[in-house]
Parts: sequence; structure tokens; C-alpha cells
Amino acid sequence: MEERKVLHEITPLMGKDVLYIADRHKKEFTYPIHNHEVFELNFVEHAPGVRRIVGDSSEVIGEYELVLITPRPGACVGTA
Repeated sequence: MEERKVLHEITPLMGKDVLYIADRHKKEFTYPIHNHEVFELNFVEHAPGVRRIVGDSSEVIGEYELVLITPRPGACVGTA
């Protein structure tokens, strides 16, 4: 199995911030395998066939995807 580097993402939350929203429109879904110390809620649309990896779960998503990722140690999310 190919070894993957896991990036530790530092989210841009400041002071009393409780939410960070990133609205990305891409032709490819190539987000790297990463983890962080906050919850992550991902909504992806129009990306059938993309492989989503969260921790030790790897699944091909459909037309729409909504997933909540917890900030537990070792939890990673990204695409293959």
C-alpha cells in the first residue's frame, strides 16, 4: 500500500470564532489527507465517483455528500 503524508491543518479561527466557512468550486476534488483539532462538516455536490477517506473508512461518494468529521487524534480526511 502506498504511504501517504498526513498534513496537520491549522484552521484560521481567531479569538471567539466558532465557525469557518470555505466555499470552493473546483473541477477536481483533490484535497490532501489531513487532520486538525476542530470539527469539520463537508458538503460536496456534483462529484459522483470521488473516493472519500475518513479515518479507516474509504467510500466512493454519490452526487451529494455530507459528512461530519470529529477532531479525534488520528482522524484524517481527504481523497484518493
